[in-house]
Amino acid sequence: MRAGHGALTGSGGAPATSTGDDDVRLYDPEQAAALLRVRESTLREWVRRRKVPHRRLGRAIRFSADDLRKIIAGSVVMPLSVPGTAVAGLVPASVVPVPLPERRRSGR
Repeated sequence: MRAGHGALTGSGGAPATSTGDDDVRLYDPEQAAALLRVRESTLREWVRRRKVPHRRLGRAIRFSADDLRKIIAGSVVMPLSVPGTAVAGLVPASVVPVPLPERRRSGR
């Protein structure tokens, strides 16, 4: 087994498609669901709603290792910022709500 690929090959078997040493490994929905530890039907529903990155080879659904990494990265839930309890630097500035400036009223 090559270094860095163990987590996405799993002990349940080889990837769905493999053509060489520097190839793109593809996983079918059953394999991807097992790696993500979700039901296959859930993963297929996410695909149907286009909520997760995936590939279509004809009618076959496949996931690359990068697709699986993006699914995992996209599932991060950030903590809510509660006034007076947030530790400086804990919540990224892009997540903290910023008050919008008040709109000027036109003199109609």
